[in-house]
Amino acid sequence: MLERSLLAARNRSIELVQVCFLAENQRMLQLARKFQAELTFDYGMVIGKIKNPHPTPLSLMQEMVLDTNSFAATCFDFQCRLLKSEGAFSI
Repeated sequence: MLERSLLAARNRSIELVQVCFLAENQRMLQLARKFQAELTFDYGMVIGKIKNPHPTPLSLMQEMVLDTNSFAATCFDFQCRLLKSEGAFSI
């Protein structure tokens, strides 16, 4: 989810993204380090600043493909739910 958020921010020319999380959250700390966040610790909280590169045609295409894939999966899931609910009422 963080990766998708960073991609969306990048494609909208947002140069700096900040994430805030509890110092005990080891998984989020790993993610912040993965994306080379500049970390500061403050009263049990961690604030990470992630610098985003400028958008490129490839990053725009990546977001479009991911959004299209998510939309198709949502439509498929919706169709499955409709079919299941119709089957529950049939005699």
